[in-house]
Amino acid sequence: MKVLLLDDEMLARKGLRVRLEQLQELGVAGTQGLQIFEAANARLAQACLQQHAIDLAIVDIQLPGISGMQWLHTLDPLRRPLIILSTAHSEYALEAFAVQVVDYLLKPVDGAALKRAWLRAMALRPLHMAKQPFSSAENTVSDQDSANACVALKDGKITHRVSPNAILWIEAAGDYVVVHLRHERLVGRCSLQALLGMLPSDDFARIHRSCIVRKSAITKIAPQGSGDFLLTLETGQALKMSRNYRDALAELR
Repeated sequence: MKVLLLDDEMLARKGLRVRLEQLQELGVAGTQGLQIFEAANARLAQACLQQHAIDLAIVDIQLPGISGMQWLHTLDPLRRPLIILSTAHSEYALEAFAVQVVDYLLKPVDGAALKRAWLRAMALRPLHMAKQPFSSAENTVSDQDSANACVALKDGKITHRVSPNAILWIEAAGDYVVVHLRHERLVGRCSLQALLGMLPSDDFARIHRSCIVRKSAITKIAPQGSGDFLLTLETGQALKMSRNYRDALAELR
């Protein structure tokens, strides 16, 4: 079993690790050969999922940047690991079970509660594995699968699932973002920083405090007298890059 502990508090991760190791010492089902990985934010958690075939993730809801719940919405439900949520707040329970988590643990997590959640996860694991659409010898996700992961963009009761490859640029509009695709625009309630955390860092860059652009969509970069730059996209759209963000595209200039 490969387990990911996603929590920005080091002591919380340490506590969960100790309790999991105690379950292993007791010989609890499923703990044989236990491997534990840690991440302090959603970006590091995503990298961990790409490198390891994680079976179970214990996720804190309140994280810096993108929250635990927002991160879950970015994962393909057919590919994601089993999820146990861990939080100090009870008001997220209804939303949590709506995304089909195994259990919802309130901090501080005690050993008995974690054991119940673990055994519940082990009981669900055969069914969960049966719906996985891939079954390589190493049971890993390919780089192409990772590149095709969708971003979940919520607009009221509607959730749009958007491939990063379809996004040209994104602009902030108050508490909302406007995602520009080739032939349409989508609006969602999300911060620009949180959305940037959901996107592949190698192909997206923030060029202004209110704008993100896909690097591969840029066809021209022209310096301006003030130290700013004017970017031209493949659609002909012109965007201003502030001098404060010019290092974001240093490799393209």
